[in-house]
Amino acid sequence: KAWVVFNTAGTISDDLNVSSVTDTGAGDWTVNFATSFANTNYAVSVTSSNPATAGGGTWGSTSSTTPPATGSCRIHTLNHDGNVTDPSENVRAIFIGNN
Repeated sequence: KAWVVFNTAGTISDDLNVSSVTDTGAGDWTVNFATSFANTNYAVSVTSSNPATAGGGTWGSTSSTTPPATGSCRIHTLNHDGNVTDPSENVRAIFIGNN
């Protein structure tokens, strides 16, 4: 298992089993695990918000172009129109599986 709270630059506020977060573009990060998962069949949940944005906040997902790996996972945050974007608040991600 692993979890992390980080800002849009990838600076970690708190974590468990995360060695770093790489900012790879607007609303796009790679979370690197300190201890790899046993396989790529782990569950992922990503949240954040844009409270000042009309129409709601943001939601998160794994990358559609880069599948999860045992040692890292690329994640995105998207706005209410489905466009990849940086949120105005911290990103929170949870990874559950065997490691």
